[in-house]
Amino acid sequence: MAQYYTIAESNNFIVLDEYDKYNQVCEAPAGYQTEASLEREFIRDLRDQGYEYLPELNTPEALLENAR
Repeated sequence: MAQYYTIAESNNFIVLDEYDKYNQVCEAPAGYQTEASLEREFIRDLRDQGYEYLPELNTPEALLENAR
């Protein structure tokens, strides 16, 4: 197992001395990031920030109704 050292730390994040990108570790290598991969990463980042994922909000009308 790799040994990592903390450079900076707060309630919301930790900066380590070494970092492997998620897509390099968990996905097959590609020359570019697919749209689906970008969406999954974006949703994961928002959930990590405390937002709730609502998969039923998948139309412009549903999004507008939720915003109201």
